[in-house]
Amino acid sequence: MKKINLSAVGGAILRVLRTAGHITVIVSCLFVGFSAGEIYRAYKKGIESSELPQVQEIAVTSVAINDRGELMIIDRHSGKYMLFSDSVGQAIFNQYASKIYLKKQSGVPAETKP
Repeated sequence: MKKINLSAVGGAILRVLRTAGHITVIVSCLFVGFSAGEIYRAYKKGIESSELPQVQEIAVTSVAINDRGELMIIDRHSGKYMLFSDSVGQAIFNQYASKIYLKKQSGVPAETKP
């Protein structure tokens, strides 16, 4: 019967476990890095899809109040419009009126349209 050297077998097992541990750490780091990249990509995609609407100039839009007192902002080229509650129109009017009133009270001439 052949005598087995347990210290040699134990050393071989330790080398295999050490190599497996190194491989596990490397694979785990790669997985975490890939996951972080995918999370960041999804986050950026969410930010890009929630961009603010484009600011339109007065030359391409019209503003109107309909018979129910709702504020309408109309695109002159396409004819499409956005409709806002009557409280939005009233709030904008009140801010504009208070601005004119304060200028009048302070003696500053009111703005004139070109």
